Amino acid sequence: MTIDLPQNGISEDFKVLVVGGGFGGLSSAIACAREGLSVELIERGNGPSPYGDAIGFGPNASRIALRWGVGEEMWKYASQGRYFNVRDAMTGKILHREDNAALPAQLGYPMMGGPRAKFYSLLWDKAVELGVKMRTNTPVDGYEEDAGPRPCVVLKKGEKVSADVILAADGIKSKAKLVVFGYDDPPRSSGYAVYRAFAPADALLSDPLTAPLADGCAHSWVGHDMHGIIGTFGKPGSISHMSFAVTRKDTGGGAIESWNAPGKLEDVLACLDGWDPVLRAGISKFPSCIDWKLSWHDPLPTWVSKDGRITLLGDAAHNFLPTSIQGGSMAWEDGATLGICLALADKTPSGGGESGRQQRDNWHKADATASPDKLALTTSGFYDHDAQRYALDHFEGVARGVLGDGSFKVDLARLEKATANVNLDAAARCQAGDFYGPE
Repeated sequence: MTIDLPQNGISEDFKVLVVGGGFGGLSSAIACAREGLSVELIERGNGPSPYGDAIGFGPNASRIALRWGVGEEMWKYASQGRYFNVRDAMTGKILHREDNAALPAQLGYPMMGGPRAKFYSLLWDKAVELGVKMRTNTPVDGYEEDAGPRPCVVLKKGEKVSADVILAADGIKSKAKLVVFGYDDPPRSSGYAVYRAFAPADALLSDPLTAPLADGCAHSWVGHDMHGIIGTFGKPGSISHMSFAVTRKDTGGGAIESWNAPGKLEDVLACLDGWDPVLRAGISKFPSCIDWKLSWHDPLPTWVSKDGRITLLGDAAHNFLPTSIQGGSMAWEDGATLGICLALADKTPSGGGESGRQQRDNWHKADATASPDKLALTTSGFYDHDAQRYALDHFEGVARGVLGDGSFKVDLARLEKATANVNLDAAARCQAGDFYGPE
């Protein structure tokens, strides 16, 4: 089955339906809207959520944010400290440092770690600005591809919403998997759970023991099959908020799959008994926390339905553990890539996640003698990837393979227009001096 697109690649008659309003769904909606496609986004929640703690985007995603005109505003709220510090669990001694200032010096784009809710609202607002139709409080009960001339989603209340293409960005439990590869793929426990929290940083700043942590850097304590992270947002002197995450073995008690199940700070401190007093004091400054079971599924056999009209993306396609520090970035890349592919296509034809587990294991087995290569971020090799440029450069060759047509060529005018919409050369390039901290 094929879908004929108009020769200019833009038509209000060609509808893209995005299911799920997380970072992958929003990036897909924005990328498609920038290409002039008609986009509707279905979200089960009631709009931009004020909840969530911290999220980090690598340079491979921040370059897209800057091209789309949201990166400069995100940077105002991001962690602007110079280093990612890896510390010994018991003594707090710095064992390894990732120099954030080296990233823009080498790649032209920064790491952006910051408040999830703020970053999310900026992306949501950009989608609305571009004309994406937002449909909130709309849970999806299932997907259908063969029941009519176009695929559709079935809403909880029974209504069916159809489109030419459906982008399933509805998370690790996506119901689109039944259509895409014919069976359900329920997530299973990774064997680990994480305590997480986010709060104003006033209490951290007011205690001389913990005030040095309010430097806009991330500090990670590693070892004994656990790791804990405290991060602050802004730059020294203007720190507004703080977050923590403690990843430990899931013993089967307490943690559940819900991302917002309440936890107990006394339980967090109990599992860190004997650890660096600075870490323990820092965590005690938070008023509350959540206890989140980390789920996982194996790499999927395919992300695209047999007729090519429904595709998975983000966590629905390739979920990451938080230790990968790439889950959000790759969801963003998915969306940016899909927007370009739909813009360039003449017709629509009838795993990296392991790094998070490796990062976790490296840190949890670390001690004061660990080598730097075991403490460094395992996903830093992704930072220089430019998903948008790659899609523009390689779409034609990939399409030939998918279509089985070695003569397929992308329309030159369409390629030029898509390239202009991507805005490759207009991004502000962050400088090393934009980070704050000692040499």
